[in-house]
Amino acid sequence: MAAATTASTVAAGAFIGSSMVAGGVLMMADYSSGENFANSADWWTVGSTAVGAVVGGAYGYAISPKTPQGQWHNVNESMSKASRDYQTQITGRTGQSYVVNGVKFDGVSS
Repeated sequence: MAAATTASTVAAGAFIGSSMVAGGVLMMADYSSGENFANSADWWTVGSTAVGAVVGGAYGYAISPKTPQGQWHNVNESMSKASRDYQTQITGRTGQSYVVNGVKFDGVSS
């Protein structure tokens, strides 16, 4: 299932980026003893993992879903007063639709 929001896409990118970098750094660590391993996987691991998270998160943001390109248009649609009031409450617009490539939507979130 694909990520549905910008936040989830950025989080997934940051997780993947940091995991890949951490895995690479750990492959270079000295496993000859517990002490050597602890000494070789210190601030280099932390710093490079943080960089991987930032790069992955930035890439996630770049590919995240954006608000579709459209425009608000005045429309005259038949609906009950309750439906019109609800649409106004949700979208903040009355008598308008958001049109993308000729398709009308009640509203759009940014």
